[in-house]
Amino acid sequence: MTYSFSARGPTKTEAILDVDTKIDKLCQDMLVHEYDRQVLQNNVRNCVNALPDPHHNEEIVITMSGYITWTMTMTGSKRVTTVSSAVCAGIANKP
Repeated sequence: MTYSFSARGPTKTEAILDVDTKIDKLCQDMLVHEYDRQVLQNNVRNCVNALPDPHHNEEIVITMSGYITWTMTMTGSKRVTTVSSAVCAGIANKP
């Protein structure tokens, strides 16, 4: 199940909150992503927190994409076989 979205905010905290809202929606729409929710949240926090705070005329801009794959076991449960998560976080001028 693949995903891709962008988020933004005038501060690191607000940008991360925007991402968290989008991850919540992702997990509602594609239940299998509950499996990697913590990975996605940790990845975005690590990238955003590596940035300096934006100036008053700037904002944090984040893009995320990735996917998860699985196979079905003999007992009918899912066995996750791939987790991919890419994050790009940067500082940009406000529009």
